[in-house]
Amino acid sequence: MVNQFNSACKLFSMSINARKTVIMTQGGDLKPSILLDGNSLEVVDDFCYLGSTVSSNLSLDAEINIRIGKASTMFEKLGGRVWYNMHLTIKTKMIVYQACIL
Repeated sequence: MVNQFNSACKLFSMSINARKTVIMTQGGDLKPSILLDGNSLEVVDDFCYLGSTVSSNLSLDAEINIRIGKASTMFEKLGGRVWYNMHLTIKTKMIVYQACIL
């Protein structure tokens, strides 16, 4: 299937970069070996796709941990400008929290 996709891409003067292309299986123990123009594609256990982490073990633990980490980082960055700012009301702080953190 990868070779057919590669052939179709070449018809439109496009190419698949074998160094940037990775493969992942879900729910299986066997690691596939797929060649693209003689180059073996890298097999990975997880990768980031459109901002979400996809893992081969069908678990959402990595995605949840990453999202918690991002929310924690954003919460800390807003400390000086929002949380400790005496000129902002509690209502304004709650709106910022809902918009940026949640």
